[in-house]
Amino acid sequence: MDARHPTRIRQRRGKLNSYLAGIDRQAEESGAGMIGFPGGYDPASRFVRAAFLNAHYPAEEGEAANVTRLFRTLEGASMCKGGAQMADGRFEYTMFSDGYSAATKTYYWCTYDEPARQSVCLDDYDLNGDELIRVAA
Repeated sequence: MDARHPTRIRQRRGKLNSYLAGIDRQAEESGAGMIGFPGGYDPASRFVRAAFLNAHYPAEEGEAANVTRLFRTLEGASMCKGGAQMADGRFEYTMFSDGYSAATKTYYWCTYDEPARQSVCLDDYDLNGDELIRVAA
């Protein structure tokens, strides 16, 4: 991203949209139809938004604060139902978000239908066993 010349980004997106207008695009990535819109759902826009939020988020101390930082950053780039509809009528949306703390060996997650953050410490389980481990959420 060229911070000194933000219009270059808009010009490039405009050329890309003009080029893509003549192509029959399938609904595999329906968010791609929003290229150039502020807050668009196309993968590149979501990546840039997450990278920007992460780079500008204030420094935090401690795992709890940094886990909050992670999920707030991911929320900034998530998709809610209704934002991007596919050709078959279904909506693209962020089904879950997750993260892992290597320091405490804790896996964190939340889902679209259950946004409350869940966690599990992997030290509490025998990871060398032969059985599939299921964790009740």
